[in-house]
Parts: sequence; structure tokens; C-alpha cells
Amino acid sequence: MWNVNVGGESCRVATPQTKFGQGYRAGPLRCPAPIDGVKSWNVSGSQLTFYNENGEVLARLSGGGQNFSGSTSTGQPISLSR
Repeated sequence: MWNVNVGGESCRVATPQTKFGQGYRAGPLRCPAPIDGVKSWNVSGSQLTFYNENGEVLARLSGGGQNFSGSTSTGQPISLSR
């Protein structure tokens, strides 16, 4: 479970290790758009990407360990922490 901040709004995203879509299943909990549409996630190197049900990118973040930051497909800043 990750704590997410999207453009100043907080929510959480569950990221179980269940294979799905572009990588693994994801479950946003009371997140604002576009993160409310996240269905899967994947990590490649230090980049974490969230995808919608059609495999389209909703957010790209970089970092590692317990913290990632980046932007959504609509240009909002997004950060994740545990």
C-alpha cells in the first residue's frame, strides 16, 4: 500500500504482486483523476508507471525504495511514499 499525493490531494494505492495488464494489478482508494483510473503498474529500472485498463500511461514516476515522484498524464505532480 502506497500513500499518494496528486496535485495536493492525498489518497492510497494498493499494489499487490498479482500479474495484470501492463505488469501488476493496482487498486486506487479514493484517488482524484486520473489516478482513480489506475488498473496496473510496472517498474523498469528506477521508473514506476501507472496504466489504465487500456494500457495507456496515467503517470510516470522515478525514484526507488520508499519514495517516487513524477507527473500524471494531465501534468499534475504526483508522489508516492510508504
